[in-house]
Formats: sequence, C-alpha cells, structure tokens
Amino acid sequence: MRWIVILSVFLMPLVCSIDAKINCPDVVGFEEEFYCDIFVDEGGGVYDLKIYIRGDAGGINRIWDGNNWQRSDWYVKKAIEGDGDFRRKLIIHNNYNGKATGQFKLRSSSGKIVFEDVFDIEVGSQSKEINRENDEEEEEEEEEVPDKESEKKDREEQIKEIYDYLKEIEDEKENHDDNLQNKDAENDSPSIITSTKVINLNSQSKTSGSELIYTSKNDRIKEYMVYAFFFFLICIIGILLHEKTQW
Repeated sequence: MRWIVILSVFLMPLVCSIDAKINCPDVVGFEEEFYCDIFVDEGGGVYDLKIYIRGDAGGINRIWDGNNWQRSDWYVKKAIEGDGDFRRKLIIHNNYNGKATGQFKLRSSSGKIVFEDVFDIEVGSQSKEINRENDEEEEEEEEEVPDKESEKKDREEQIKEIYDYLKEIEDEKENHDDNLQNKDAENDSPSIITSTKVINLNSQSKTSGSELIYTSKNDRIKEYMVYAFFFFLICIIGILLHEKTQW
C-alpha cells in the first residue's frame, strides 16, 4: 500500500502535465505592440500566464492584462482557461537593440508551475511602424526626383513642340499677310499709272539702280512684324538651349 502511494506521488505530475506552445514574432521594435499566440492542450484548468522578455539589464516588455499594461515579471491571473488557442498582446517598453530571451510560464491556481519554455526574439531600436514610415518617405522622395535622362528627353520634346507651334503661327501669319496684301492692293489710295510704273500717292520710294520701287506703309509694318517674330523665336530657343546645357 505504501508503494502505491509513493508511485502515485511520482506519477501524478505526469498524469496532470499539460502540453503548451507559444509563437511570438521573430523581430520586434521599441514601443511596438505585437501579439504572441499560445496553444494549450491536455490542460483543462485555469492558469496564470507569464511572458517575460529579458535583455542585457533585465525585463524590457509589458503585457496587456485586459485593462492595463502590466509588468512582465508578474503573472496575468487566470489568463488561460481550458484547452485551445489564446492570444496575448505585448509591447517592448524599454529601449533595447539586440537579441533577447523570452520566458513563457503557466502556473496553476495552487501556485505550481505546470509548464515553462524559453524562446529567442530580436529587438530593434525602432518599431516596424516607424521603419515602414521612413521607408515610405524615402520611396516618395525617390519618386519626386525625376530621372535625368527622361527629363532631358521631355525637355527636347517640349522644345520641338514649341518650335513646331511657332512655325505654325508663322505660316498662318504669312497667309494672313498675303490676304491683307491682296486686300490692301484693292483698297489702296489712287495710283497714277505712267507707262509701266505705278506711283502710289501715300507711299515713300526706294531707288534700285535706275528703277524706282515704292513701298507702302502697310508693307513696311508687315515686314517689321516678320523680323520681330523671328527675333522672338530665336530668343525662346536660346533660353531653352541654355537651360538644357545646365542639366
């Protein structure tokens, strides 16, 4: 009978032992909230939970007890009830950078530790959220900096478009001037025709050798406008080429 009691004492932990597993992220950051998943099997009871992450100088995390952030070296009372999957939220409270060791423990209502395990976790000085924001800002800055070759090509196309546009305006102006010249020839002031020469009463003359050439006021204005247009075109192209050489 005495041997049966002794065997019962030694075999009781084996009969009452539970199987548990914890899964936490491999890498976390300072002030980053994260979750650890817990699986409990063959338990069937109510257990207190401890997830304690230790750095070089002690604990570096807090654990959420349902209402507040609690010290990780304390147990969260009645955190596990029965078998199944559970999830618990944690946060890296102290600024730490490097490898850390996590301790996972389950304690029964009688104060006996029924399961414990350890795991490794990498802790960074900044959280993933901050790193992700920095990465997004860098990507935006890269997008804002245009490709030089592409910008050069776009600028050349703009110069060509401006040149074609000005050329089109010039052609339209020449056609318009031809129409005005024909109209002016019909509505111009009376002329005195002597032999094969035409003398306009409101014109000034230019001599070319022994032959007199008379230019009307409207003809001179149109001629000056053509010169002014070409001068404006040359200035625009010069400015664009100057900007292109600075790239």
